[in-house]
Amino acid sequence: ESAKIILFSPASSNPKISNGGDYIFRNWISDLVEGSAMAHYTYNVLKQKKLAILFVNNEYGGGLKDVFKNTFEQLGGKVTIAESYEQDATDFRTQLTKIKATSPDSIYSPGHPKEMALILNQAKEMKIGLPFESAVAFEDPVVLELAKGNAEGVIYSTPFFDISSDNPTIKNFIETFRNKYKRDPGVFAAHGYDAFNIIALAIQKGGYDSDKIKEQLYKVKDFDGVSGKTSFDQNGDVIKAVSIKTVKKGKFIPLVNNYDFSTGNDNVR
Repeated sequence: ESAKIILFSPASSNPKISNGGDYIFRNWISDLVEGSAMAHYTYNVLKQKKLAILFVNNEYGGGLKDVFKNTFEQLGGKVTIAESYEQDATDFRTQLTKIKATSPDSIYSPGHPKEMALILNQAKEMKIGLPFESAVAFEDPVVLELAKGNAEGVIYSTPFFDISSDNPTIKNFIETFRNKYKRDPGVFAAHGYDAFNIIALAIQKGGYDSDKIKEQLYKVKDFDGVSGKTSFDQNGDVIKAVSIKTVKKGKFIPLVNNYDFSTGNDNVR
């Protein structure tokens, strides 16, 4: 910011980035958006009114926990308990025991793939038959590999990327990615690809000058990329709807590709 050099992130979600400065942009949605969307969906669509939160104790997990909890309670829901764990922890039985005692309708658990898989396995061992909700980091093959059938039915929020889309731009990206890397692209690859193309477009229009690139990025409206349409607000934050997905038959399946909870039209499942 002090050097007036553009910083563009395709994967940063912490709400504090919104106030980072005039030269900082991201095409990844803020936790304020993702956490709020999941709270709306859980309360209004899933009809869960009383839940517990189990989150990883870092900026990522804590940020999502705060946003989700505040939004859920504002909607009229009750958070029975909020338990944390340290990243790379392997035993969650103490936290799960406390959660079970509060009799919630479900458990919201934002964290990282390995720990979330272990949480699901240990919840099954403890006969905690509650549904789980989570966030974008849940969409990782590691979760399916470690949790196996215990990941079935988990519902989570994520920025948009539909690998089954018929959109020619998305299909071409997926085919090219598969040919080069011999695997399917994920939501992070999609946002990285769009970020590069958005920057290239800004340079094409503004040249190699930070202030002109910045001006062009602020002018981006409805850039049609593989992660959906991208626009930026006055803070350099992306303006996008959220997708809601689930695990079905061992695959990550979309429930709602563009969940715009700000309209109040929550009954979209």
